[in-house]
Amino acid sequence: MKVANIHNNQIYHYFMSNILNNRGDPVRDSMKHIGILSSLVLFITGTLLIILVLTTSISIDPVFGTSLNTAGIVFILVGTFLLYRILKSKDYTEVEPSDAIRIVAIDDEADIRRLIQIKLSKDGFEVITASDGIEGIKKVFMYKPEVVIVDVMMPGKDGYQVVSEIKSKLGDAAPAVIMLTAKSEDADMVKGLSSGADDYITKPFSPRELIERVNVVLIKRKQPAEHDFATSCYTR
Repeated sequence: MKVANIHNNQIYHYFMSNILNNRGDPVRDSMKHIGILSSLVLFITGTLLIILVLTTSISIDPVFGTSLNTAGIVFILVGTFLLYRILKSKDYTEVEPSDAIRIVAIDDEADIRRLIQIKLSKDGFEVITASDGIEGIKKVFMYKPEVVIVDVMMPGKDGYQVVSEIKSKLGDAAPAVIMLTAKSEDADMVKGLSSGADDYITKPFSPRELIERVNVVLIKRKQPAEHDFATSCYTR
C-alpha cells in the first residue's frame, strides 16, 4: 500500500483528527502529541540559537559562538527528523486515493457524517461527505465512488431521488448504494430497494455493522464480473 507525501497542513489535520475526534489509544496519542511538540521546541530553539549567534557575532567569543551555532543546527535537524518520523508513522499515513476504495456519504446530520468518515477512514476507505442530496449527486459524478451511503430524509433531494438519479444516469457503472435512515417500516425498505439501493440500514446503527455492510455490497458487485469472466472463458 502506497503512502502519500506529507503536505504542509498535515500538522493541523493531525491535531483535528486525533485530538478532536479522539482517534486511537489515548496514551499512544498523547505520546505522539508530546513528540510533535518536542520536535517543534527543538526546531524553534535551534533557530533562536543561530539567530543569536548571527546578531551578536561581534561581541561573542568565537569558540562559544561556533558551539552555539553547531547546537542550533543539531537541534533543527533533530527536530525536523522527529517530526518527519511521527508524521510518517503507521498511525498517521494516508492512503493514496488510487489505492483506497472510495465512498461518498450523504447525510444532512453533521454528527452522522463525521462518524461515518472517522470509522470508515480508520478501516482504510477514502470517504467523501455531502450534506444534502444535490451536493451528494454532484460528488458521486465527480469522484466516481465504489459505494454510496445515503440518508433518506434530506433537504433538496431525498435519498430515493438520489438513488434513482445515480442509477438511471450511470447505469451499470453506478456505485453500490446503502440507504441509511431512521425509518424501519417494511414499506420504506422495499421502496428504498426498489429505487435501486443495494442495502438498507436503520438508525441508530453500529459502525462495525456499517463497515460489514459496505464489505458485503462490494463483494456482491465483484461476483457478477467474475461470473461473466468465467462464463466467457467456458464458452470459448
